[in-house]
Amino acid sequence: MHSDFSLARPPTRKVWGRNRRLVLERLSDPQHIEYVLRRVEAEVAKLYTHVPESIHLKEVELTAEGRRLANFVDFIGEVAAAAHSLRRC
Repeated sequence: MHSDFSLARPPTRKVWGRNRRLVLERLSDPQHIEYVLRRVEAEVAKLYTHVPESIHLKEVELTAEGRRLANFVDFIGEVAAAAHSLRRC
C-alpha cells in the first residue's frame, strides 16, 4: 500500500520557510508552550493509567511463583530425606 506522501513532490523552500516561521512564532509564545505541555501531560497520564493495576498483577504472579518454588524446594528436601532414610535401612 502506497501513501500519498511518497508520490508528492518535496516542499519548496518557500513552504519550508513559511512553516519554520510559524513554528518559531508559536514557540516564542509561552501560552502555546504551556498548551502543548498540558496536552503532553494529559496524554502521558492517559497512557499510564493501567500501570498500577499491571504492577499489582505482576506482584500477584511473582508471589504465586515464589510459593510454587518454595513448595518444589520442600518436595526435593523431603525426597532427599526419604532417600537418605532408605539408604540407612
